[in-house]
Formats: sequence, structure tokens, C-alpha cells
Amino acid sequence: MPTGPGWSNALVLRGIETPRGCNSPSKRINWLLGLSDSKRAELMTDWMVELRQSSADSLPAIAQWL
Repeated sequence: MPTGPGWSNALVLRGIETPRGCNSPSKRINWLLGLSDSKRAELMTDWMVELRQSSADSLPAIAQWL
């Protein structure tokens, strides 16, 4: 998971931990899909806000996590 602003922070603020072994994009997508609709919507909203506020330097880390 990237250490750039927003992505890991959104998870921490929501009290969500990515399970061990979520180290590939497909595993992370499956994990996200397994969350409740409301929890997933909260995270996506947070991430979109952070994406708008992020510098260009953090975009590769965000893309890598997804």
C-alpha cells in the first residue's frame, strides 16, 4: 500500500486494515468488493477527495495500490 497522502490515511481513519496477502491489484480489488456498500462508498469518497488534493508525485503510488 502506498504511503502517499490519503490512501493509507483513509483506511486508518475508517479503522480498516487491509488483510495480509493483499499484495496484488486483483487481491485488493476482491478485498474492496467484499466490503459493505456503505464502507466502500466512504472509502471511495475519501480517496477521490485525496486524489484531487494530491500532488503529481503521489499519483504513481495511488495507481500502484489500485
